[in-house]
Amino acid sequence: MVLLLANVAKGMSTDEARARRNARREARRQAQNERRAARRARNIEKRRLKELGREAEMSDLEPTESEFDPDADSDLETQQEYEKEYQHELELIQEKTAKEKAEALKGIEKHW
Repeated sequence: MVLLLANVAKGMSTDEARARRNARREARRQAQNERRAARRARNIEKRRLKELGREAEMSDLEPTESEFDPDADSDLETQQEYEKEYQHELELIQEKTAKEKAEALKGIEKHW
């Protein structure tokens, strides 16, 4: 209001003074809105980069099988082959143990 009176004292009409004051206000609002939009954009970008960093950290902490070893599929096949061999050997051992037990029982029966 004081500026309005000062401008009126300079010889401007009250309408001109109001128009200039409103123009300055609008310019300040526009500048403030632009600053806010720029700040918002920077914050969004920071947040996005932060999320990307977290994802990268998580992938560093817990690598997937394919990230850890590019030949993961062939390793899986090899592991399955080893498991099959192990199962086969286990079955052979169980059969041998069963035969030995049967022979031992026959030997004990003969002594009775």
